[in-house]
Amino acid sequence: PLVIYIDLRTTYLTAGHRRERHFRGQTFVALAPPKCLGERWRDLGTETVSRSGLAVMTTSRERTLVDCLHRPAYCGGLEELLACASALPSVDFDLLVEYLLALRSPTVVARTGFVLERHSRQWHLERGWDERLTPYLPRSPAYLLRREPGNVLVRRWRLLVPASLLREESPLR
Repeated sequence: PLVIYIDLRTTYLTAGHRRERHFRGQTFVALAPPKCLGERWRDLGTETVSRSGLAVMTTSRERTLVDCLHRPAYCGGLEELLACASALPSVDFDLLVEYLLALRSPTVVARTGFVLERHSRQWHLERGWDERLTPYLPRSPAYLLRREPGNVLVRRWRLLVPASLLREESPLR
């Protein structure tokens, strides 16, 4: 018989012990919360839910989106990130901005602005939403992911993105 082994990865935040664990074909990758948040902001954008009778702290969709843009290597890549973002029915823009500014990363502000702009109608963002982010953009262009040939500057966000994301026929548009 043909056996296909798929290693599924789950990334989670913890202030505790951060050793990678394996259980039933699943890999659990532990990350520390961003240090810049400190104690005051560490729980911003989290909620406690019940799972099988256990209280589990989870991050909101807004915090998860920003965390993925902050550390994209842990979210399955750009295509996965953009596909998941397009599946969100809505976002709490005020919470997203509050968490985004707590991170104090101009690059993440630019990345988030780019994604928000792509989904502004879908998420019913109010006119002028982008003006709240403008003062926090990087001084010089940043990269959506990494330096690659064919990146194009999106001046509005001071962000270099793969040209394929800007084409009309792009499946990620």
